[in-house]
Amino acid sequence: MSERGHNGFFYPSKKSLELVEDIDAKVLSWIGGGDKVAITIPETTKARCWVNTVTVTGPVWIDRSDIDKS
Repeated sequence: MSERGHNGFFYPSKKSLELVEDIDAKVLSWIGGGDKVAITIPETTKARCWVNTVTVTGPVWIDRSDIDKS
């Protein structure tokens, strides 16, 4: 997840979600995420937040090691 920070930029948030489906994501060429990388996901992507299913909007930060290199 993301949160707005200094000068309105998006930064990694401590909040997390579990995606309910596999997605095709686009890696954004943003900096400042440390061990995370920013991605953009389709607007219709569903994710699980505790017991609720929610629609995810905005950039999402994931661990660099979770990017599928294939």
